[in-house]
Amino acid sequence: MNFGLNANVLPPPFSALVSMLMIAGIDRLGLRLAHIFNLLGPSAPAWHRWQAPIIGAMLLSVLFYPLALAGMTPRWCFQAAGIGISAFGAWHIILILRNFLCNRRISWCNIIQCTQEINGWHLILIALLTCMGVTALAAITNADSLDYHIGVAISLLNNGSFPANPEWFFSRLAGSGEVLNALGLSVGAEQFGSLLQFSGVIAITGLLIKSELPENITKDKYDPRLVLAMAAVSAPVLLFLVSSPKPQFLQIAMTSLAVALVFYPSRRELTKRATLYGYTLVCLLIMTASQAKLSFMLSGGVIGLFSFSVMMRRKLYIPAILISLFVAALVISPPALWKHYNFGGGPLDSLFMPFSGNWPGYGSFESSEHNYSESSLFFPLSLLVPSGIGVISTIIGAGLLVMLWLRPGRDPWVWGLVTISLLVTILLTILTPQNSRFFLEPYYWILMAVSISPAIVKSGTILSWVKWPVTIQAVVVTGLWLFGAITLAPSAISQNMRDKIMNRSADGYTVMKWADKVLPIDAVLLSNHRSVALAPRDVVSMDWSDYVRSDTAEAMPYLLRIKKRKVTHVLITGNPADAKLKECFGSLVAGPSYARRETRNPFNRGELYSAWIYEFNSDDLPDCAIVNGKNH
Repeated sequence: MNFGLNANVLPPPFSALVSMLMIAGIDRLGLRLAHIFNLLGPSAPAWHRWQAPIIGAMLLSVLFYPLALAGMTPRWCFQAAGIGISAFGAWHIILILRNFLCNRRISWCNIIQCTQEINGWHLILIALLTCMGVTALAAITNADSLDYHIGVAISLLNNGSFPANPEWFFSRLAGSGEVLNALGLSVGAEQFGSLLQFSGVIAITGLLIKSELPENITKDKYDPRLVLAMAAVSAPVLLFLVSSPKPQFLQIAMTSLAVALVFYPSRRELTKRATLYGYTLVCLLIMTASQAKLSFMLSGGVIGLFSFSVMMRRKLYIPAILISLFVAALVISPPALWKHYNFGGGPLDSLFMPFSGNWPGYGSFESSEHNYSESSLFFPLSLLVPSGIGVISTIIGAGLLVMLWLRPGRDPWVWGLVTISLLVTILLTILTPQNSRFFLEPYYWILMAVSISPAIVKSGTILSWVKWPVTIQAVVVTGLWLFGAITLAPSAISQNMRDKIMNRSADGYTVMKWADKVLPIDAVLLSNHRSVALAPRDVVSMDWSDYVRSDTAEAMPYLLRIKKRKVTHVLITGNPADAKLKECFGSLVAGPSYARRETRNPFNRGELYSAWIYEFNSDDLPDCAIVNGKNH
């Protein structure tokens, strides 16, 4: 078994190269699937081509997530798939280069003519996407990623099945996205997860910049779709989402593609066969997204209901019902059954609740997650401006002003898109934390509504001032992405740079390197540090101890699981006198070691803390915790 992130990645620069090959392979796979769904062809809209990586990633999620839940994914299975996808990507790149070099229609005159058509908005958008893509090649330093997004993926690779560890509370938030992270790590591709999120940005950009302008209007001095694309890409919250393997933006791209497949003009008058193909793809996209994060169940459900109403209007409701049931059985049923089997709870709880089962502390944990706020400002002002420079990556920003361009007119499709955007916004406000990243879906859908609105150019001319705050934000955010590219991306070039950057920006990296030096090779480590993915030994999380008193009978299920895992050592941070389960500690092995709570944000540095490693008497559980423990 390979424990810890360092043991599961190739040395730089090979990790980044393999990650890019895998993205190219997924693009090729998505193109094949897009052909099957009749999305490509001589008359296909240009935005279809931009969606290939999203469709390819969707297919991999549909295939591997149920297998992982069934315990049928040993490491070699992921490795075989990863190597195959990488080879597929290499062949895809060769074909692209060959077609480019052999295309006689491409000449230097054509290239010069294209460059002459590029204006300032093009340059800003290109610079922004370039800096974003380069930053996505950096080593993994995001705190959530170093906990369960990568920790679950490593556990999956080591055990051949999706982890069912009720004591590791944060792992209950994992889903199909972590399976894709495991696919990348199986061949040492550290940046694969981040590049998947960046692929989502490219797909969203394609939906806006290549959207279908109404035929009865012409572009003004500038193409307003460029401003819409800048508004989408320059949202500061993307600094947090796209530069890490946190499975969220890829799924935002999936639901947004589903919206386009329902509402965009080219999708309104299709043959019966094309309509059924399109509905099938919509079901696959929204249901796959829903298995990565529960909030996508809300947005996907609204899209699905509207899409089904369209099928009813076209008198295709019977095949639509059959397709829905088949896709649900394929995509949604396996995770629900797995949760019910491993954690208990009713069938509906397993389907709609993130923490099904009656495990102690789950209610308090769910409440803390729901009430967590990234801004001290009131909602919805918190979507527009940050409460401080240290949390600038928590807002959507000036792009919200573009909604002033919306002129639905009498177009029922645009009104429908606006309606589902407002409905999802209301549901998210009630049922999820009021943080910007949860509202990106309806925000992007409104931008899409603006892009297909009959009066977009006229509106853009009347309120032309809107483009300037968006442009200013895009320039500022480009600078932030450039800073990220300069300070983080060198970690993809050499091992020395990677170690230096991880020491500086990855919380727990120095502590876990120290633990690797002092722990026996066969140690089983109990840890209260969040960076589970960096632990160099088999690790048991102490998430539960923040929500359940360890000296009470309520803690019994978790204490017995620690005993069953045969924990030999414990890593604690802070004062040992205040440690949970301290009555079960044995001799001091090492410590204190001092480290700082590291983050990527230079304006948000954490405090200095101490770390200690003790032997742990798991054979004495649960007595040493409940009988001897007092008010832990």
